[in-house]
Amino acid sequence: MTGGGEALVAGFLNGLARQRVVDFIRAVVEDEALMQELSAVDLKPEAVATFACQKGYVFSGDDLTDVIESRIAQEVPESEQALRRQLQLEREARGSSGRVPLHIETDAALLDIDHAPDFVLDRASILRGNVAAIRGMPALPDLLTFMSDALEHAFDAVDLEQIHLHYDFKSMKARAETAYVQLLADDRIPTAMASIVRDLGMDPDDVLWEWPGMRILFPVEQGGRGVYRTANSGALAAHRDTWYGSPQHQINFWGPIRRLDPDATLRIYARYFGKTVPNSSYGYDTWQNQCGLALAPSIQCNASAEGAFAPPLGIGDALCFSGHQLHASAVNRSGRTRLSFEFRLLHRNDEGREGVPANTDYDGIGEIYHGWYDQNGQRINRLTGKHDTV
Repeated sequence: MTGGGEALVAGFLNGLARQRVVDFIRAVVEDEALMQELSAVDLKPEAVATFACQKGYVFSGDDLTDVIESRIAQEVPESEQALRRQLQLEREARGSSGRVPLHIETDAALLDIDHAPDFVLDRASILRGNVAAIRGMPALPDLLTFMSDALEHAFDAVDLEQIHLHYDFKSMKARAETAYVQLLADDRIPTAMASIVRDLGMDPDDVLWEWPGMRILFPVEQGGRGVYRTANSGALAAHRDTWYGSPQHQINFWGPIRRLDPDATLRIYARYFGKTVPNSSYGYDTWQNQCGLALAPSIQCNASAEGAFAPPLGIGDALCFSGHQLHASAVNRSGRTRLSFEFRLLHRNDEGREGVPANTDYDGIGEIYHGWYDQNGQRINRLTGKHDTV
C-alpha cells in the first residue's frame, strides 16, 4: 500500500475511534446508571477506555485524550488555555500533582453563633477546620424568599415539601431547571448577596460569591433522588468541594429553605480536614466542563461518620465551613421533599495566605475558573480578576 493509502486508512481508523469516543460520551450522558458506574472509575484516560471497552465502545486512552484535547482547543478561550498550562507547569514544578499529602486527624470545633450587629466571620478559624452554625442572619430571609418565589412559580404553587406527591422525578427535574433559570435572571440576587456579605462583617468589594443554588431531594420512599441547580444530585456521599476544582480558600454556606428535621443537617467530617483521602478527582474539570459529563468525583475509601458535625438548623440559619472539609448529605427520611440552599464565598485576601489548607488530595488539572461574581453581579474570572467574556 502506498504512503498515501496508509495515511487514508489511518485517518479512517482514527475517525472511527473518535466516533466511538463521542458515542460513549453520549451514552453516558443519556444513561444515569452508566454514569453512576463510570463515576466510580479513576478518571484517567486508560482506565476510562478500559471501562468503555467493557461496555462495547472500543477505543484507547490516546483516542480519548485526543478527543478531549480537541474539544478544549475548540471550546476554551486561548487566554484560559494559557492559564491552565501555566497552572499545570507550576503544579508539576512542585510535584506531579501539586498535592501535599497529610495524615493528621484534625481536632476541630463546632461553633454555635447567634448573629449580632457587630458580628464578623472569623475566616481564619473556618479555614483552619472549625465549623460554625450561624443563627438568624438578617439578610438571609430575602434570599430564601427569592428562591421560594422561583420554586413556587415553577411548581405551580404546590406545597414545596410535597413536591414528591405531585411530580415524578423527570417532571421535578424539568421544573427545578425552570426555577433555577428564573433565579439566575433575578436581578435582586446581587443586592441580597452583598447584604449577606455585610452580615458576615466583610466588605462586598473584597468578596467574590458563587450564584446561590437550590437543592431538592425526594424522600427515600420516593427513591431519594434529587436535583442541584439543573443537574441530577441525590444524597451525596462524603466529598470535598476541592475535588471539583474549587479554590482551597473557599468558604461554604448551607441551610434549609423549608423546615429541616434535627437529624437532617449536612454532615461535616471535620476529623478528615488534614487527612489525604483517596478519590477520583483526576481530570474532573476536563470531563465536566469540556465533555459535558456530570461525573461527581467519588471517594475511594470508607470514611467514618463518627464525630461528624451536624447541628440542627432553622430557617434563617446557615452552616459555614471550609470547602476543604469532607462532607456528606443526610439521607432524607422525613417523608417530605427536602429543600436547601447553598452558596460559596472567596475573600480576596485569603488566597495564598498562611493558614489556608493545603491541597491534600485534589488530582485535577486546575481550579474552577468561572462562575464567580463581584458585588455588582458581574461574572469574574477568578485567576485574572477580569470580567468573563464567555
